[in-house]
Amino acid sequence: MYELAQYKLKHNQIDKSRVHLKPEDFLLKSHVFCKTCGYRMSGRYRMYDGVQVGYYQCCKDNNKYDACPDLTGIKADKVNALAWEDCCRVFEAIEQIRDTVRARLEQDVRSFLEHTTGSHQLAQLRQELMGAQQEQAKHAPGSYYYNLVTQDIQTKQESLRKYEEQAAHASTNEQLLDLYQRQVLSFLDFLSVMKGKYREATFKEKRNALTVLGVTVTVSPAGQARPVITQVETDKEWLSLVEVAELTGISPNALSYRAGKGEFATTKRDESRRCTYVHRDELNRFIANLTFKPRHLRDDVETRVEINYSPIFTGVQSSLM
Repeated sequence: MYELAQYKLKHNQIDKSRVHLKPEDFLLKSHVFCKTCGYRMSGRYRMYDGVQVGYYQCCKDNNKYDACPDLTGIKADKVNALAWEDCCRVFEAIEQIRDTVRARLEQDVRSFLEHTTGSHQLAQLRQELMGAQQEQAKHAPGSYYYNLVTQDIQTKQESLRKYEEQAAHASTNEQLLDLYQRQVLSFLDFLSVMKGKYREATFKEKRNALTVLGVTVTVSPAGQARPVITQVETDKEWLSLVEVAELTGISPNALSYRAGKGEFATTKRDESRRCTYVHRDELNRFIANLTFKPRHLRDDVETRVEINYSPIFTGVQSSLM
């Protein structure tokens, strides 16, 4: 009954833990996960040609023994657009079952009210306990009736303790119910107002819709490719990274990045202190086993992204399939 409220309360901590300068860049925050390890992906920025680009990035790397082997990343704007477009298709399906959703909400409210009789039982039990204590005082300690009433008092005290624990959670449950109703009703109003215009929704409306629909986006790692040239044949023993780029088709930046990670050894030489050099044999060793993720595979979001729904309003999930 409280799936939305519990989900929202849990994810509020995630949403507030890292507030981005432009939250709109990360529409799917707390909804996107790494396919490889199942870890939640966080929103990060990367600089490209002096421009900040939003990415969802798997961050399971704190423990080297349990780190994600892929550390999947994907451009946020492409995933955001794909996921919302898919949601728009789902909205059209929900339009047909709006009355069912509202009926389910009313049923949940009635169910909650039927189970909130604890306060009346608590008051009745306290009155019975007071009467038992008064009856106990009428008998001598150790007598048969005194011991009999004492056992009854102990039973009532244990029941009272349990009811008081339940009562302590009653206000929280009412808050959860209120949040549940407000979120679902707001979503239904959104469907009515935005019918046919879902792509014009505000960021806040989109976030609420994602929560009500229970959207989960799973991202697979980008596909890998091999370089066209896997063996460099040249008479030159030492090659600059610029020359390597011309021979292999691998960008100098990518080569510098791989060298910086220690994947192959480089050095400076007297003929040009500005250039970085790699020995021909070391280069051939490196590119013989090299795999990389070209941009066209990284940006192919349709093959990398899986979108699932688990609506918080009960009993209508099958209608979205």
